Amino acid sequence: MEDCDNKKTKQNYKSKCNKALELNNKYFDIGVDQEGLDDIANTLQINITIALPFQDQYMEAKSNKKALRTFNYINTRLNHTEYDEMSYEENRVEKTTGELITIQRRLDKTKQYYTYKKGSNISEIRTTDTLYTLESTYNEVVKDFEVSTGLINCKIDSIANPEVTDFIREGVHFNQTIDFDLRECKSNHIDMKKAYANYKMCKYYEGFLGKPTDFRKCDKIEGIGYYRIQNIQFNNSILEQWNIKMDIYNNGLIFPSPELNMLQDKGVTFDVDLGCWGGKIDFDFTDEMLNGKTEDEYNSFRYYCKWVGSTYCNNEHKSFYIKGNQDFIGLLQNELSTDNIVSFDKEVKVSYKKKSNMILPHICGFITSYMRMNVLEQLESMDLNSICKVVCDGIYYKGDDVPLKNCFRDEPKDMTINEGCDSYISNTDICKFTGYGEPRKHNMVELHTGAGGCGKTHYNLTDKGLIGMSFYAPTWKLTRNKAKDYNCRATTIAKIESTDPSVFGTQ
Repeated sequence: MEDCDNKKTKQNYKSKCNKALELNNKYFDIGVDQEGLDDIANTLQINITIALPFQDQYMEAKSNKKALRTFNYINTRLNHTEYDEMSYEENRVEKTTGELITIQRRLDKTKQYYTYKKGSNISEIRTTDTLYTLESTYNEVVKDFEVSTGLINCKIDSIANPEVTDFIREGVHFNQTIDFDLRECKSNHIDMKKAYANYKMCKYYEGFLGKPTDFRKCDKIEGIGYYRIQNIQFNNSILEQWNIKMDIYNNGLIFPSPELNMLQDKGVTFDVDLGCWGGKIDFDFTDEMLNGKTEDEYNSFRYYCKWVGSTYCNNEHKSFYIKGNQDFIGLLQNELSTDNIVSFDKEVKVSYKKKSNMILPHICGFITSYMRMNVLEQLESMDLNSICKVVCDGIYYKGDDVPLKNCFRDEPKDMTINEGCDSYISNTDICKFTGYGEPRKHNMVELHTGAGGCGKTHYNLTDKGLIGMSFYAPTWKLTRNKAKDYNCRATTIAKIESTDPSVFGTQ
């Protein structure tokens, strides 16, 4: 009101201010209930939302006219709310563990509201205006890497696409330990240098599945992706003797397409009955990813190794802690799902399901597949009877030195004492899937022509086999109608033509 130069606008602000003062006098002594919230919202032409910790909405009041603004508050203790600045602009500050502990003690002493995350130590504190997090060079390096390579656009939402996620994750096989001949003898050892990073040294390298687009029945490899195989026949292939011992390839299992192409190249035949495929992406690890190293009191990992492992993880829940008196804890227990809240005296742990969970298991599966094919290439050049043990990416053998393939190197070390598994690969259970689509010819781009009303849109929006469906139209009315009728994401063509990151970044 004070900064406005326009006389009429200044009068409008003054009128709003007077109404706000009247409302303040009306409710100051008696407090505001739901009816009072509605009164305030309509009088000032605003929307008001009040959230409980960990919950998007607890109480809400909407103006009966188009709201001039929405004000967000958070219920930080019984019968008390605070302006939720974090809902407008996230103020993130990195701190050490010691500094986080000091901040927590100060907040406890001054009885200020905050939520926090913790493992062995506190790792995050969120107040109404600031997010304090642990310093993490790793997170920044990973973010830059995923953005620069385009991997950030290849993630799938495990919550929106649960069966697609399960199918891909069943096709991710981590390489395990297999015992061959453990009779006491002097053995040599070779292993792979940067096993997770040297995927391009695999002779069957074809890139990676980028953004999955289709999950449907099929009878052949349609594009780069994951496929379930049946009726496998080795036909006296050189792989047969290794498969008998290592138990890798069996009916009903899911594998990345480059590995299946490798099998076919070696004379192995099989039938394909279900697949998930899409666009192709190619990338290299940056120097920061290859050389960066996490350090803690227990383990140390190269950034790229930690990242590959994390791409397989599928944690669809978040957990936070909050402190409060028993009345406020009782309010949380009543309003939040009792399955997700655990009380420890004055501390409460709340776990809730995320709205979305963007992950990259298909990248992990291709990396471990290329790694496995590098191991098999090395084994095929060796005598089966000379092998003592295969440990993930390492081979113990007896006898003379052997020619080294791809990224293998001599690495003398004592044989590990861990017991071998029944199979060289993980994820050997055969699972059932039902949420796939019917067969359809694979095209990355299609043009459907025909008169209006002949079913072009309906045909595509009802195809269960298309992943992450979005509908774009010239008008908002049409997008809203399609979103309602087909339960799909929908927006205007103007959004995808925009060059404003704040616009296209939301799609």
